[in-house]
Amino acid sequence: MTLINIRGIHRAELVPFMRQISPASIMRQFGLLEKVVHGYRYYLTRLGRSTITAACRITEQTIIPALAHATP
Repeated sequence: MTLINIRGIHRAELVPFMRQISPASIMRQFGLLEKVVHGYRYYLTRLGRSTITAACRITEQTIIPALAHATP
């Protein structure tokens, strides 16, 4: 995630992760991304960084342990 904060991310790098929603929709509706003026890069906003951090923490502390205990 640090590299995304430093150099941004290209739209082409975002597309494989987003099948149902476009980067423009994420910018308008959720405010997670910010587009560079006259460029093809996006940066995470403060809200975007917080959202990703929370999602990673939930995955590591809740989902992965629950799946580990669920396997036979």
